[in-house]
Amino acid sequence: SPYSLSRRNFLSSTTMDCEVGFLMANQAEIDGDSSVLDPYVGSGGLLFSAAVMGARVTVGIEKDPKIRYHQINSNFEQFNLPKITKIVHGNMNMQSTIKEAISALPKGAIFDCIVSDPPYGKRENEVNISSPVLASLNATVSLLLLGARPDVLKIGGRLVFFVPTKAECNDVVPFLPFLPAMRLESAVKQPLTSSMSRWLLTYNKVMHASDGESLRLRESLQGNVGEEGIGYCLANTK
Repeated sequence: SPYSLSRRNFLSSTTMDCEVGFLMANQAEIDGDSSVLDPYVGSGGLLFSAAVMGARVTVGIEKDPKIRYHQINSNFEQFNLPKITKIVHGNMNMQSTIKEAISALPKGAIFDCIVSDPPYGKRENEVNISSPVLASLNATVSLLLLGARPDVLKIGGRLVFFVPTKAECNDVVPFLPFLPAMRLESAVKQPLTSSMSRWLLTYNKVMHASDGESLRLRESLQGNVGEEGIGYCLANTK
């Protein structure tokens, strides 16, 4: 591929393979009118794929202050793609961070889709999360709640992201958090190693979340991280 990782100016240890990035962009139904948000942007690989597919607005959120706009944008310039619209440094769970990301859109507009590959495991675990399983659960819930917000993702918009599981997990769906506003469209397994797989999840937003739904979702997950709950299936990533 002309967009292969070996050809790019800027990479990180977790930059998404270009073919997988294009698959995610296709699942998100990205086209020339799309506005795209990646709340765990990292080195920008998924926004790069979105730009190749024609996205008109690309916005990323990144917690790591060492990753800078000019680094990510160098890949876009290298391939003569439109510049990234905005990179926001902050926590995607903070209202101020989300407001800054939304400010990149025209007044009153919201995003058409959200694509992301959250930093499950050690990197996320270093930030006050007690275990990799909880890191996986935390990111999954955060993405669902972000997509359900009325000021972030349009109704009919797509949320596409990966969640890691143990290799022996053959059906992740029963273990996933449930949020009425976000309807699961597909869950596709990708084997990675003898002990670990990951699932590409595609959600379609069917309504905006109601008041208090965030709290109810998080409360319903308490105590559901053990052997009989979501912890059974989620991978103990490193």
